[in-house]
Amino acid sequence: MQWRGLVRLLTWNVNGLRAVCCKEGGGSLSKLLADVACDIVCFQETKLSLAQLDASLALPVGYWAFYSCCRVKEGYSGVATFCRKDTVPVLHAEEGITGQLIPNGTSSGDTRWSAARGSVGGPYPDAPSGDGKDFVELDSEGRCVVTDHGQFLLFNLYIPNAASPERLEFKLHYLEQLQRRVHALLKAGRQVILCGDWNIPPEAKDVFSPKLYLRDSSALTGKVLSTWFEHPCMRWLQEFQYPGKLSPAAEGSTEQPPLMKEMFRHFFPERSDVFTCWDQKTNAREANIGSRIDYFVVSMAQVPLVAACAVHKHKKGSDHCPVELQLTIETVQSPPLTTSPPPLDLCTATMPCFLKHQCSIAGFCRSTQPPTPSPPASTPTPSTRSPPDLPPPMQSTTPPVTEAPTRKHNASSELTAAPALKRACTTSKPQSNSGHVATSKRKTKQQRQQGEQSLERFFKKV
Repeated sequence: MQWRGLVRLLTWNVNGLRAVCCKEGGGSLSKLLADVACDIVCFQETKLSLAQLDASLALPVGYWAFYSCCRVKEGYSGVATFCRKDTVPVLHAEEGITGQLIPNGTSSGDTRWSAARGSVGGPYPDAPSGDGKDFVELDSEGRCVVTDHGQFLLFNLYIPNAASPERLEFKLHYLEQLQRRVHALLKAGRQVILCGDWNIPPEAKDVFSPKLYLRDSSALTGKVLSTWFEHPCMRWLQEFQYPGKLSPAAEGSTEQPPLMKEMFRHFFPERSDVFTCWDQKTNAREANIGSRIDYFVVSMAQVPLVAACAVHKHKKGSDHCPVELQLTIETVQSPPLTTSPPPLDLCTATMPCFLKHQCSIAGFCRSTQPPTPSPPASTPTPSTRSPPDLPPPMQSTTPPVTEAPTRKHNASSELTAAPALKRACTTSKPQSNSGHVATSKRKTKQQRQQGEQSLERFFKKV
C-alpha cells in the first residue's frame, strides 16, 4: 500500500545535547523530541562519547537513534539523527562520509561490516591520487550520519570550522570528499538531502557584516579577499550546487544544470536579516548580529516536493536556532511502521548494552495477571483503537489483560465498570417514593409557618 504524506525534518546545532535537554527538555531527551515534534531530528555538536550514552539518550521514546561520536577528543563535535518509528522507514545507516570508518567495537575483518560497506546509496568513489588525507582521519571527528529512507538519503553534517590555516586545509579536504560522495550518489540515480551546521554562509547577505567577515577570513587564507566568492569555502558551496557557474570562460568550462539547491533561499531569495547563529559572549542574539550557517541543501528532483522551510529563531537553548524543512514523501507501507529496531549496527537499539536494558523494561511492564479467554469474533478486542459502541457485559470482575496495559486501556476499564455501579445504585433505591413526598410536604408547611411568625414579630416591633 502506498502512502503519501508530509514529513517534517529539523536540524539544530545544540552545542551540547545534555545541556539543551536540561534547558529545553526538562532534563529529558524524549521530552525535547516531543517538544520539537518532527519526524526526523538532526542534532550537531552533541559533545558526547559512546561511553556517556545512557538509556535516556540512546532509547528516546518513539524514535530510533543514530550517533556518531568523536574518536580523537572527548566532549568534542558529534552528531545524532533521530527518526520517528511510526512515520519514516530507515533502510540503512552509516557513520561518516567516506564509508571507510569501521564501527566502534567492530574489527576490520568482521564479515558483517564488510558486507555492509557500500550499502548506503551505492559504491563509494575511490580516493584521488595525491589526496594526502586519510579517509579515516576525515571521519574520526564524528561529523556525519547518513541514513537511507528510500526516497532520499539524508546527510546530517557538522562541517569543520576553519579557526586556523591548518583547520582550513582540513575543512577543504572534507568538503572535497563530501562533494565526490554526493555527486557519485546523484550519478547513480539517488536523491540526496544534506542538512546541518555547514560553517559556511552561502551569500554575503547571510552575515551581518560581510566586509568584517571577509577581513577576518583573509588572515586564514593568506590573501586579501575583496569579493564573497573569492573565499574558497563559499566558492566550493556555489560549485557544489551549480557546477561551472563561477568558472571563468577562459578555462573552457561551461555552466551545467544545477544539481542541488539551498532551500531557505529557494523560498526567500531576498531576505537579509535572518540568521541561525549568534555569539553568546557578546549577547549578539538580542541585537540580531549573527550569520546563517545552518540550512538544508536538496537535490533538484526533490525540490518540487519541499512544501516549506522555516528558521525558528525564537527557539533558544543554544547559540544556534533550529531550521525546519517540510517534505512530501511516498512510502510503500502506510504508517504505523514496524516497531522492531532496524537491523543496523549504528542504531543504538541494536547495541548489546541497550538490548539488555530494553529486555528488562519489557519484563517490568509485562502484566503478571492471568490472561482471560479470547472474546467472540463479533466482539472487538481490547487492542482495537476505536472503542466499542456498547460496553461488554460485566460477567467477571477481572479486567481484560494485555501484555503492556496503557492509560487508554485503563480508561476503558473504568468506563466498562460504570454501568455496574449505576445498576447497584438503582437497586438500592426504594420501589415507592410516597414517603419522600409526604416528608417534603411537612417541611414546606413548617417553613411557611416560620415565615408567618417572623412577619408578625416584625410588624409588632414597628
